[in-house]
Amino acid sequence: MNTTDSLSTLGIVADSRILVVMPHPDDESIFCGGFLHQLSVNAIQTRVITMTVGEKSTLRYGLKPMDDLGQIREKELTTSFHVLGINDFHIYHYPDGKLEKIEEKIKKTIQKNIQEFNPTHVATLEPDGVYGHPDHVALSAFITNVVSKPTQILYITVSPSYTLPSAVWMASKKQIKPMHPDFKLKLRSTDIIAKLKSLHAHRSQFVSPITKLPFQAAFFLKNKLLSYEFFAKGN
Repeated sequence: MNTTDSLSTLGIVADSRILVVMPHPDDESIFCGGFLHQLSVNAIQTRVITMTVGEKSTLRYGLKPMDDLGQIREKELTTSFHVLGINDFHIYHYPDGKLEKIEEKIKKTIQKNIQEFNPTHVATLEPDGVYGHPDHVALSAFITNVVSKPTQILYITVSPSYTLPSAVWMASKKQIKPMHPDFKLKLRSTDIIAKLKSLHAHRSQFVSPITKLPFQAAFFLKNKLLSYEFFAKGN
């Protein structure tokens, strides 16, 4: 595995066009917030599409019972993109937890964005969805099936020593082994600050209403997600 602090090592140069495809709000913060910030700082043309508003999440920190979680998470995601410097983004309202059941609709949406944006690279979560979430796995498979050369697939993965989160209970697969990274992108101090602010934007999922600090700080530190972000090349 190569360590790099340069996007060029990932094959990304000044005229590259990066389409990032995520299943839910906060996936962009957790797994590639630093990467997105680097793309923005380097003025690399970037579009991020998110397929759901994450309305089925069981986490509702600081919310009242009558609050509409989907609406709130959509606003949180918009804030996250602004923090990371991403201005070209689309948030779709496909049903959370059911992406695998609407394969053709999702594929058409991906194809539409590829035709409109003409990316050199498409980045998405690796084939096991990092921790096996059915939406993560399904979306990764759709990308693998839809994207062909010369467009390069970049799978967003995790450290080989990654510890699966408690959310692994959602996995539909019995054995989960995230793809081994080819590269780890070293995050600069400005990337880390932007990533932390991005995570903080997803208040309903991460932020304690009492301490105003992310609950999962130890998890991010243990898995090196505040030092590096990890990638493997596909196709």
